[in-house]
Amino acid sequence: MQYEFHELCRILPDMSADQFRGIVADIKANGLHHDIVLHEGKILDGRHRYRACLECGVAPRFTQFVGKDALAFVISENLSRRHISESQRAMIAAKLSNLADGVKANSKGAPIGAPSVPQPLAAEMLNVSRRVVQRANVVKSHGTPELVAKVESGEMSVNEAERIAHLNPDAQRRIVAAESKQARQAMTEKAITLSAAAKQRHTAPSQPAQSQAGSQFVRLFLGRLEHLLNDIASREGLKGAEEIRDKFLREFDPNSEQLAAQFKHCKPVMHAIAEIVKRA
Repeated sequence: MQYEFHELCRILPDMSADQFRGIVADIKANGLHHDIVLHEGKILDGRHRYRACLECGVAPRFTQFVGKDALAFVISENLSRRHISESQRAMIAAKLSNLADGVKANSKGAPIGAPSVPQPLAAEMLNVSRRVVQRANVVKSHGTPELVAKVESGEMSVNEAERIAHLNPDAQRRIVAAESKQARQAMTEKAITLSAAAKQRHTAPSQPAQSQAGSQFVRLFLGRLEHLLNDIASREGLKGAEEIRDKFLREFDPNSEQLAAQFKHCKPVMHAIAEIVKRA
């Protein structure tokens, strides 16, 4: 008899090929240590052990789930036995969660029939911050399947993926296909710059080239600055430049040597911006 996988079982990411081969080798040498748990006639926990048993010819053993909360059981069992990164946990929480206002979150990639729980509860169950879950939701909602798979497999952090998810699908696929993290980061920065410049050209009023105000350098600088502010607002859950300003003033520590050095480096440009503000 072949067993199907329960919807809750499929919320968790698949093991890597190397991890699965390790389970196959262990079961072949030492037998099955942990029974496979069934619920509602399907495998609730142990799908990799089940597949490994079938592959190496060991008869699987089964036990019935007898608890009250199948979802909590699945999460607890897997978080305690498997190495699942924070980003992977955030993607799991995003699959389960509702938006804060009670409207069901984008469920792309979520198993049919899986329960939907409030986002704060999902974050708590997976031991991640709500902010990280929000970033995971951005990846799920706007990321290509290749980008989502990269995070779910543990090969990319959700923070890196969220920046890429704001780009167009073709750019996302090119970046995901890069051979190294360093190459991805360089391609992401370049794509963000090009995207910001394109948006600025699209939204700016049409003018003859000779009368366009400001040099190309100034337009590019302000475009990058605007993109930086939008990126910070998205990451921190802030509504605009004023809230970014207030947060910066609240959290800036003048006694920090590192912050003082960074501020000194940026100070001439900040003075220039302040001078322009005075003239306006």
